[in-house]
Amino acid sequence: MHLRLVATLLLLAVCTSCATAVQSGTTASTAGWTEQFAQLARQAQFDHYCPRERVRVIRSLGGTYSVSSVDVDVCGVARRYRYIYDNGWVDVTALFPASSLPAPLPPDAKPTPAGS
Repeated sequence: MHLRLVATLLLLAVCTSCATAVQSGTTASTAGWTEQFAQLARQAQFDHYCPRERVRVIRSLGGTYSVSSVDVDVCGVARRYRYIYDNGWVDVTALFPASSLPAPLPPDAKPTPAGS
C-alpha cells in the first residue's frame, strides 16, 4: 500500500498541464502520429488484446517536450497510459480512482480537436 502511494505521488509529479493538439476520437493506428504514439497503440493492443483500430484517444496531456499522459479508449474501456522514460508506455489506470478517468468514447464518435 505504501509503495502504491509513493508511485502515485511520483507519477503525479510529472508535468501534465499542457494539452497537446491530438484530436479526441482519433484512432492510434491512423493518427499519423510520431513513433511515440505508434508505440502506445502497440502497447495497448498487447496489454488488452484489442486491435489498434479500436484504440482511440480520449485526451492527452503533455509535458514540456513530449506527451507524458494519454487517456485512451481501448475497446470501449477508458485507460490511462503514462510515458515512463526507459520503459515506454505503461498502463497506470489502477493508480487513479475511477472517478478521475473520462468516460469511454461512443462507438460512432468522430475525431474532434483537443479542448473542444
